[in-house]
Amino acid sequence: MSPSVPCCCVCRIVGLLQQYITLTLYRQQAITPGIEAATQLLGLLETASSEQALLEPADFYNDAVNEPDFNIKEDYKRWSSVRGAAAAAPYWGRQFGSAV
Repeated sequence: MSPSVPCCCVCRIVGLLQQYITLTLYRQQAITPGIEAATQLLGLLETASSEQALLEPADFYNDAVNEPDFNIKEDYKRWSSVRGAAAAAPYWGRQFGSAV
């Protein structure tokens, strides 16, 4: 028999992650590495929750992402260009002999 986590603990963790995501989105108006990590953790918690029927799927929705002020398409473009540049940096450094 596997150990279980009380539903109230999972609910509290989900609430804290949602609050972090919401506040960070409102302050930064961008997807930060912290938001990425919090979103990944929410995904893991949602999977565990659905297997154990702990929380409703709606508990994992975040209204801040759906706000008209938050332009997710533009932020995704900005985020992917930064990630692309960061991923390419070691390659370009080796390619042209500079230490990046």
